[in-house]
Amino acid sequence: MTELKTIDEEWIKADVLVIGAGTGGMMAAISAADGGARVILCEKGNARRSGGIRGANDHFLCYIPHIHGPDVWENILQKSLAMQSGPTDLDVYVTLWQRSYEVVKKWESWGI
Repeated sequence: MTELKTIDEEWIKADVLVIGAGTGGMMAAISAADGGARVILCEKGNARRSGGIRGANDHFLCYIPHIHGPDVWENILQKSLAMQSGPTDLDVYVTLWQRSYEVVKKWESWGI
């Protein structure tokens, strides 16, 4: 006769539940925790070794104003919109580029 197994249960209270430890999930979890929320981050793998935040940094587009200057900004913006290789909504694309350096500085402060 097959023995039935029981599942151990633990109730955890939190303010925020984040599912997935990719770049978006990690950013959401850390930002919520920085804001004082109790956060649970659910990930199918080991969040320290898998997920997009560690693996995707090698191709994260980042505009660093004091290094790239205005010429790079205009050139990349125009080429990307013309080729439609990025978001085609100009407002979304501009916001992405303007906030990219802020995100990279935050990642660096976290040791990523």
